[in-house]
Amino acid sequence: MWYFLSFPIQLGIAVGFLLPPVLVPNLAEKEELAHHISIMFFMTAGVATALFILVILVFREKPPYPPSRAQAMIHLAAPEEYSYLQSIVRLFRNVNFVLLIVTYGKGEELNAGRIGLTIVVAGMVGALITGIWLDRTKMYKQTTLLVYVMSFVGMVIYTFTLDLGYIWVVFVTAGVLGFFMTGYLPLGFEFAAELTYPESEGTSSGLLNVSAQLSSNLISEDNKLIWKMSRL
Repeated sequence: MWYFLSFPIQLGIAVGFLLPPVLVPNLAEKEELAHHISIMFFMTAGVATALFILVILVFREKPPYPPSRAQAMIHLAAPEEYSYLQSIVRLFRNVNFVLLIVTYGKGEELNAGRIGLTIVVAGMVGALITGIWLDRTKMYKQTTLLVYVMSFVGMVIYTFTLDLGYIWVVFVTAGVLGFFMTGYLPLGFEFAAELTYPESEGTSSGLLNVSAQLSSNLISEDNKLIWKMSRL
């Protein structure tokens, strides 16, 4: 299920990599640069507003049938028997899920956008292939370990090929990295659902997203600190 639901998300991320460098070119004039940034922000606000209106008008409170066994058990239980807070507490008592949370989060302007697009598109292909593989084998732990190892190898290769001066090499290595690293996103959701059953998949996937955002922010701040220290 997560493999198909992740495609629109990853497609949106791909567009997010591609459009900003095109809409906001690298300009020396600050006023003109601010004008391009404001146009991009207004476009983003317009799309977000349209989606918000569609959610209000089109989305139903719940589907006619439970989408999974975990949701079916929640619907059958009395409302007072289910607590979102207690569900989170139970998830953090699950050692395997806590390990998954920790590991899940670690993971020229125009060319930078295209490289990001390559990583995401390759990840979409990786997610599809991973989904087919898991449906046939159910080897969640082995597949997760393999993806982690290959992501690490891809990151090392990508890092050491950035300074070679050949842009096509960077695109190839970025594609290999994205195939495993970005392709792991839906695999992580599915693995979390298996580890935490019968807890709600929405709770476990939400915690994984929180982990990814926190790790990204921490890594960004560390990189800023390293950059400032290197400029001294």
